Amino acid sequence: DRLAQAANASTVDVDDLALGMANVGGVAKVAGVSFDDTVKTMALISPGFSSAADAGTSYKTFLNNLVPTTKKAKEMSQELGLTYFDTAKASETLKAAGIDASKMTEGQMVGALDKMSKKLGFTKKETEAFIGSFEKSKFYDAAGNFIGMSDAAQVLNDATKDLTVEQKALALETIFGADAQRAAAAIAEAGAGGFDKVTGAMSRAGTAAEQAAAKNQGFKFAQEQLSGSIETLQIIIGGMLLPILTQLFNDYLTPGVNTVMAFAEAL
Repeated sequence: DRLAQAANASTVDVDDLALGMANVGGVAKVAGVSFDDTVKTMALISPGFSSAADAGTSYKTFLNNLVPTTKKAKEMSQELGLTYFDTAKASETLKAAGIDASKMTEGQMVGALDKMSKKLGFTKKETEAFIGSFEKSKFYDAAGNFIGMSDAAQVLNDATKDLTVEQKALALETIFGADAQRAAAAIAEAGAGGFDKVTGAMSRAGTAAEQAAAKNQGFKFAQEQLSGSIETLQIIIGGMLLPILTQLFNDYLTPGVNTVMAFAEAL
């Protein structure tokens, strides 16, 4: 049903859409994206790609990079406000270590956590990972669950709407990678409103059974039209041949049969 609805709401057919779903499905499940959200996203972004399969690959890379891992990606995410420092978690961690962080600013908390890590003998890499654990992505809620594609699209839209074309292209490539840049751009452009439109279009398309019934009705109507046309053709041909056939019977066949009957009686 969902694939049929998505195909009717988009410009791709079900077979191509299925290939795209095969490319992104496993990663989408791991990322916490529902099947419905995945199908809607594919219907939304596929028209901008050479194929839905290509769109699925780009979307897969996008999902893999929702949480930035490289230094440049993290810095760009912070700059755009796509990540935030979890002050509540940091405060609890510091409190457990006997440090009152209730009146600390975010920067002071980071400094306190840095000092804590040094006291614990962390290496530079371990310290970065420790402090980095307090950085949260806006694509996930407090419990660590994905917020949904519609909300994620709006978050991305809000973060990039004031950027120039050049700035936006650089930001999306830095965060999500060159391959996912196209999917990210389409999702950011759509925002929540774009997903609402796709949802409405898919709902209006009806289920696969309803679509099949509509097509079947169309076939039956065409068949009835053909049958009626054939009957009309028969009537026209019959009307044209009737006078000729009548003359043939009256002038040739009937006299001929009578002659044969007379000859037979004579014999």
